[in-house]
Amino acid sequence: MALAAKSQIIKRAYDTLKVISADKNARYMYESRLKGERDQYAREHAAEARGEARGEALGEYRKAQSTARTLLNEGVPLHIIIKSTGLSQLDIEALGKGTVSRVRSIPRKKA
Repeated sequence: MALAAKSQIIKRAYDTLKVISADKNARYMYESRLKGERDQYAREHAAEARGEARGEALGEYRKAQSTARTLLNEGVPLHIIIKSTGLSQLDIEALGKGTVSRVRSIPRKKA
């Protein structure tokens, strides 16, 4: 308890420990709340990771479109553009016609 006297945080934790150790119901409630907080953190972290991956994939796709557009303007053959960018023939042909939407959904990779 000497350490608890020096720090408010440790004192509060020590007091909480005393309460939940004495009462099974209080311990159950504490553990349930803690589990809920951890689950929420895990959900938020997973959602953030998915959002980052989606943003990175969209950026890569737009970069490939930009590269394909540049190569088309330089007269590079279609098969080389496909090989260089990884875009489909339809995507590249649409770029040449100017029919690609600025907010086009990116192809999903299978996980």
